[in-house]
Amino acid sequence: MAAIAEQPAALGVGLVKLPPIIDDLGRLARSCLAAAANYEHNESSLIPELEKALTALVPIGARAAVGISNTAGLLDTSVAVRKLEASVGRAATDIGMLMQRLLEVGRVGEIRIEVSAPGQAVPGGRPGRHFTLYLPGTQSWSLKPGHSVFDLRSDLGSLADAGPTAAERATRNSLEQAGFGSQDTLTVVGYSQGALVGADLIARGVSGRVLGLVSVGAPIDAIQLPDSVEVINIQHSNDPVPMLDLTQPPDKANWLNLNLGPGGLIGHSLESYVNSLDDLGTTTMAGLKERLSGLLDQGQVEIQDWSARRTY
Repeated sequence: MAAIAEQPAALGVGLVKLPPIIDDLGRLARSCLAAAANYEHNESSLIPELEKALTALVPIGARAAVGISNTAGLLDTSVAVRKLEASVGRAATDIGMLMQRLLEVGRVGEIRIEVSAPGQAVPGGRPGRHFTLYLPGTQSWSLKPGHSVFDLRSDLGSLADAGPTAAERATRNSLEQAGFGSQDTLTVVGYSQGALVGADLIARGVSGRVLGLVSVGAPIDAIQLPDSVEVINIQHSNDPVPMLDLTQPPDKANWLNLNLGPGGLIGHSLESYVNSLDDLGTTTMAGLKERLSGLLDQGQVEIQDWSARRTY
């Protein structure tokens, strides 16, 4: 409701209050699970059922918000993408360069795509080109009609699992128009909603092979991603946004969960993540570098900035 009324201050207060509420829900759930463990063996089925119920709260709430917005005449829209400019530059080869590229997304266009030069050796060892996709966080916090695809409606649509959102459709269209095909490989780098869109895109499948997802401050933990995709999942302990899925990060070999300490007042700003990563210890940074080595180009790339807009 705060978003519909375009009251960012009220929305910010809600985000600040969200972590204690989630903590209370978690404590309640753990208490229920502990009590259930004292019953007969056949009662143990309550544990996974309760976990499923807690996880289901997010899509139910998101679908309710989407329903309210649709009732108000805010149905989803068509999208249009257009390449704005292209230049040649050096590929990002470490986490610091990736974060700087994320900071740049949105200054020229809504989506950035970097494409390896023809004939250049690419990660994954395939004969095609390598694409690195950069996706920004939420650009508009209003549910009212606007032109941004990275808006609150796309956020809610993704959390509600209501099919491809405007942001996801625009991203897919940009990749296709950039020439991404079955022989090519892809690494997705996203912040907040951008990582959520990237995870949805990967989960639904693309024409080429996805090597990895670098997610910064996003609620991607409940999304089922292929085990063949390397996931680098970066979250601040005081960032409420990754908690929105009410799910703990998966404990899987292909997931590197980088749990950082508190960053700033709320912990969600991209700048605070940049500062926290700058302060990582040598051992952690070495492990992160090793994970990234198989996901990134090492040479020259064409840097493309794309406009992605809703159309009415």
